Amino acid sequence: VISNMHLLCQLTTISAEQLIVGGLICIAVSIGGIVAGMNGFGFAVIGTTLIVEVLGPQRAVTLMILPILAANLSLTFELDTAGLRSCGSRFSVFIFTAAIGTLLGMISLQYVPVAPLKLALGIFVIMYVLLEQEQISVPGESWLSDVCLREGTTTMSVIGFVSGFVFGISNVGVQVIAYLRSFELDRSTMVGVLAMIFLGIGLTRVFIAGAIGLYTDIEAITLSVLAVFPGVAGVAVGQRVRKVVSSRTQLVIIFTLLSLIGIRLLQAGVTSI
Repeated sequence: VISNMHLLCQLTTISAEQLIVGGLICIAVSIGGIVAGMNGFGFAVIGTTLIVEVLGPQRAVTLMILPILAANLSLTFELDTAGLRSCGSRFSVFIFTAAIGTLLGMISLQYVPVAPLKLALGIFVIMYVLLEQEQISVPGESWLSDVCLREGTTTMSVIGFVSGFVFGISNVGVQVIAYLRSFELDRSTMVGVLAMIFLGIGLTRVFIAGAIGLYTDIEAITLSVLAVFPGVAGVAVGQRVRKVVSSRTQLVIIFTLLSLIGIRLLQAGVTSI
């Protein structure tokens, strides 16, 4: 009897832990979805960074693959058929090279040490916020824009590959947003183009994840599928909020969240080294 009671308590404890983990994942994905619905980006980096605290880097990146795919699929409807065709042609080189970079990034994921990765990502996110905000002038910003943010095939290929690699290994896609902002697209088109690019990369990631064995764990597949629903719901909420909240307020929200995420990654990276 004592043995059966001990087993029952153990099962209850496990179920409670799973419930807490599931709830935290749901909250993280919902927050990411709301931000993505408002701005067209932020879903992957916010969701992944929050989930990393619960599951660790590799499992967090794997879990977010399907929610990212579903969220960006819903956002592509912001572009009409003509817009999809035009933007698809314009950014085809970027999408292709990003897919290749994503492949290599995902393969490298299991070999990259966690602490240096967190530190590098923290620095990258903070640098993005500093370069994108308009309140403080950052030395070298105009030079960096002139060198990196061009529309030529070579530049687009290099940035696409590097962006894909970083995204494949970390789910961080702010480098894609930084590049696309240089084209001065209107808000709706920007959201649609971002979704189209991440959708193309996301489809590649699903096949790669299956091929290299990231989805051999049934629990990982189940969590990834279930996380789709709060993510898509969050996107829908964010799209509604976007219509009533000014662009400036939206940027303040996303930059604040990214700054907190960047600081958290820096702290975790330094502590772990």
